[in-house]
Amino acid sequence: MESLSQALSQSLTSNGVSSGHLSSLDEYHSPRSPFQDTYDRARKIESQDDRRQRILKDLRKEKRDEAVWKKYAAGFATEPDQSLVENSASRHESMCEDCEDTKPTSGAGSSPTKPGKSLPRLTLSEWLYEIPSDFDDNWLMIPCPLGKRCQLVTNRGRTSVHSKTGLAMMSGTSSLPGGNTTKRQSTSFTVVDCILDPATNKFFVLDVLFWNGTSLLDSTFEFRMFWIRSRLRELDSLTLTVDHQTYDLVELATFSCTLEILEPYFSSEEAADPCIDGFLFYHKNGSYVTGTTPLVCWLKPFMVQEVLRIPVRADVLSTKPSDYVNLQTFVKGLEAKKPPRSDKTPRKAKARNMNVNLKEENADLQE
Repeated sequence: MESLSQALSQSLTSNGVSSGHLSSLDEYHSPRSPFQDTYDRARKIESQDDRRQRILKDLRKEKRDEAVWKKYAAGFATEPDQSLVENSASRHESMCEDCEDTKPTSGAGSSPTKPGKSLPRLTLSEWLYEIPSDFDDNWLMIPCPLGKRCQLVTNRGRTSVHSKTGLAMMSGTSSLPGGNTTKRQSTSFTVVDCILDPATNKFFVLDVLFWNGTSLLDSTFEFRMFWIRSRLRELDSLTLTVDHQTYDLVELATFSCTLEILEPYFSSEEAADPCIDGFLFYHKNGSYVTGTTPLVCWLKPFMVQEVLRIPVRADVLSTKPSDYVNLQTFVKGLEAKKPPRSDKTPRKAKARNMNVNLKEENADLQE
């Protein structure tokens, strides 16, 4: 075999093929396709379902519950009572949808609580591009009303409402543990993931992160749903009072993602309610992951038939935008409308970089 290789190599050299340009016989017989890099990259791209399974596997290995609980418990224990109170002017501004991404500034009229300092980030959903492989067995669907995503935080006898970016919206008292003056211990804090509908003065409960000082971050979504519902039903009332105005806390319906359950639901008038903003899909075994995760997915009502291949009512399809093509095109359009990310480099860092560049230029000139 070696003699055959040597003979072929000598033959190639005599025909003008230099050994310096031929690293192996395989390279000669099977030239690399110019599209090979594209193929390799495509193989490396994970599907949404693959990412989901990988994240679930990683979550089983992580033990973050105790460390995260200590972090927030320490923050709530040192939080002054008045740090969660907002004046009426700030509250009115933060109730506007345009204020969702506004960063609070220090000074008079603003909250001394900094976003992200002692508040956990909320779980954010991905678009549901494909039916998960375990959709029937391991997924739950929640119809979500129109409203503003927020979190209810109780601590030291006060209940505050914060936007998903951490901006304080309002503060008062509630029936939740730690949210009223009957129980003011620093360890008695609760954090609930909600949707606020200002038109009806209702908080729709989506999820729970902490309850009466107990962390539920590492619990599965299925268990968190059981926990929050059983605990809410134990309370005498489900209300939040702010400036003599009462808000109700309301449970949201949950549906198993089987064809036998979803098909009749989407053909009903309930699914065609114009107050429904969309549908959240939760993996039963998912922990509470802060930030965007494929373990929680989202669809607008008119996308259900396209993605889930379940028939929906004609009045639901009529809400589809006139220029709608498909989900992928719709999402690309939303991404294109986003403003470009601004340069967030601090001024001191910019000045430091400028000085370094000037020194380098001076050194080049001296040389």
